[in-house]
Amino acid sequence: YPPEQLKSVSEEPTITGEEAHYIVEAIIAHRPIKNKKGIYEYLIRWKGYNADEDTWQVFEDFDDVNTIISYWRKLG
Repeated sequence: YPPEQLKSVSEEPTITGEEAHYIVEAIIAHRPIKNKKGIYEYLIRWKGYNADEDTWQVFEDFDDVNTIISYWRKLG
């Protein structure tokens, strides 16, 4: 998604029912999703965790799109 189409939400971690939401420390990389033009997965470094626990996440997994917007701006 282009950054201007994304909406901002709270950066505070929340717990909904049994599901905890973790804080993104940084986006390390991105890769295209096969057969989905213009859609990416992002390699996430989680706050308080080391590189061994980085995971690939899709856009819909993010609570705060500002992290994605900042990542794309840094790439130019």
